[in-house]
Amino acid sequence: MRLYDVSYEIAARYIYLTSIIFTIFAPAVHYVGYVLVLGLLIYGRVRYKDKLVSFKSKSCKDISIVMTVFFIWSAFANVFFMTDFEVWGQGASVYLELLVGYIFAVRLFDSEDARKTFIKFFVPLTTFIFCLIIIKAYVPLPFTLPKRLTMNGNTLGLYPVLAVPYIFFYALWIWEKRYFLKYFSCIVSMVTLFISFASGAWLTVFLMLPFILYYAACAGKIKLVSIGAGICAGVLVLAAFNHISGGAIQKRFEVELRQISSVRDAQSLTNHRSSIWRIVSGLVADRPIAGYGRKNLEEVYGRALKENTEYAKLDFVARSHAHNMYLELAVSSGVPSVLLFVAALFMMIKKCWRGRFRIENGVPWHLIFLVMLGGQLVYGMTGDVFEARRDLAVIFWASMGIIAALPETREKKDCGFAPQSATTE
Repeated sequence: MRLYDVSYEIAARYIYLTSIIFTIFAPAVHYVGYVLVLGLLIYGRVRYKDKLVSFKSKSCKDISIVMTVFFIWSAFANVFFMTDFEVWGQGASVYLELLVGYIFAVRLFDSEDARKTFIKFFVPLTTFIFCLIIIKAYVPLPFTLPKRLTMNGNTLGLYPVLAVPYIFFYALWIWEKRYFLKYFSCIVSMVTLFISFASGAWLTVFLMLPFILYYAACAGKIKLVSIGAGICAGVLVLAAFNHISGGAIQKRFEVELRQISSVRDAQSLTNHRSSIWRIVSGLVADRPIAGYGRKNLEEVYGRALKENTEYAKLDFVARSHAHNMYLELAVSSGVPSVLLFVAALFMMIKKCWRGRFRIENGVPWHLIFLVMLGGQLVYGMTGDVFEARRDLAVIFWASMGIIAALPETREKKDCGFAPQSATTE
């Protein structure tokens, strides 16, 4: 299966991998990448009779069925209620992108070597992009870095939420003895998280880190002194950038600290999101089955403020998204959409939990995704990965596909963390 001495599958794999890593610079990167990957897979089907999609395990097939049903329901449940076909198409395309990205990952990363290629490129390149983001934000340069590296806090916060499990587990397991790379990659990812000043992302990673460190300690990959050294180094890096930027980091942190400490004022604590959640919850209650369609919330929200005096007391601006993944899915495509997506996530969590002791090419894939999925369940309470469909969401779609493609495992009962005890079914 070779095209000019390069397997079409290898070419498709690298194109897909490149597109999801670098789409942060422009959404067109992954759009073009998807088209090229589809073309190569069709070529393989026509020329070599290879399958466009293959499910190598029962769990992969089951998860894929639920994901497909989720797409069909979320994209089409409200099509007959929409007054603008273009708006419906824009909203439905979000779920189409999810399904396409997921299926491509299932197809292209269904082997150990393929997954090794993925993480071997993803971790260093993402760390490099994090460095560019930090430099662009706080270091004056005589030249201009790409404009897309300047993101709002919510978008920037999601980036390390998705990347930290990859970076930390890879650094601690693969770069265990390469001390500079290990500390550098972890510190850079945490500094990027900090300068996002997104409290939802902070909370998510704060809850993810104990699990990462626990399994790393059980596997003998980290010691208490290493954690202390890493924290000290991170603080020094932040202090250095704060000095270079004239105290910009400290000033922004003080603003965020005041918000977090406003425990008696729900509006200040949630940055007015509590009102948004109450209003959106009311909208969901009015149409719980089909929803109103994604990309249609701003119009519906604005109309509700005019027609409902109780809503008008809570908010005065028509909001375009709910700042909550679960409410956004419910108001867009109904409660069944939420149930289907959460069901798919829990199927993946179950698979990752069963394989948590398995090591593949030195990488604890199941642990990476176990932490990532748990993180998304938490992050979804204050953020929405679907709103990042233009850039960062593609990382999560790919991750979901890789999870489905992972081999099913059966662990023997063992004391402590024993990756060698896992066997493939």
